[in-house]
Amino acid sequence: MPQRRDSGKPFRESVQSLTFTLSSATMAMPISARSNGCVIRTQNAFPDLIAKQHMMRMLKAGCYALLLLLLAPPAKAQTREYQVKALFLYNFGQFVDWPADAPGGNAPFVIGVVGNDPFGRFLDDVVREEQFEGRPIVVQHYEHPSEIRSCHILFVGSHVRESLAAVAGRPVLTVGEGDDFIEAGGMIQFFNEQNRIRFLIRPSAAKAVKLTISSKLLRLAKITD
Repeated sequence: MPQRRDSGKPFRESVQSLTFTLSSATMAMPISARSNGCVIRTQNAFPDLIAKQHMMRMLKAGCYALLLLLLAPPAKAQTREYQVKALFLYNFGQFVDWPADAPGGNAPFVIGVVGNDPFGRFLDDVVREEQFEGRPIVVQHYEHPSEIRSCHILFVGSHVRESLAAVAGRPVLTVGEGDDFIEAGGMIQFFNEQNRIRFLIRPSAAKAVKLTISSKLLRLAKITD
């Protein structure tokens, strides 16, 4: 999650200028992908490490179209799907304003993962040596909701209702998946649509704890109340 900055281009234009796809065996990008002035030329297939390096380079260059246009693999299980979702988590913070009483100062910006952790080491690798508004970003892993401490973003891998209850009333952006996550009180829910990873947002749940989600992110999501 790079420090917030003005890219100098309309966000929608940035989003429309890049397409990222994942096949069942390899990751492929358009031969020439442009977003916010970055140009990346690729072959049709990359080993996992090279694919990850390209994704990270694009994110750090401000190529936020990755937030919308990634395809989940139909096969080779869930490895790349959760790499994509990890990158979403990494970027969500740029489009959310926390209230003054949220943990701040020099305290780290914390992304928590509770219950089942589908990311492996990928999310930790993504945030390593990164900053959010001058603060280090760290990932904290909680096996059970009772272990949840102070965090800014919480990915709920299991124990949905207990986890949401554990942070109820606190300015924590809750992210999860599964058809009932939003209904249970979550704020952002991943889902697959025509083999694309997308997300559903419930702005009222965020507003209730004084979180403000940017209209730029809302335009990329499906909205529910």
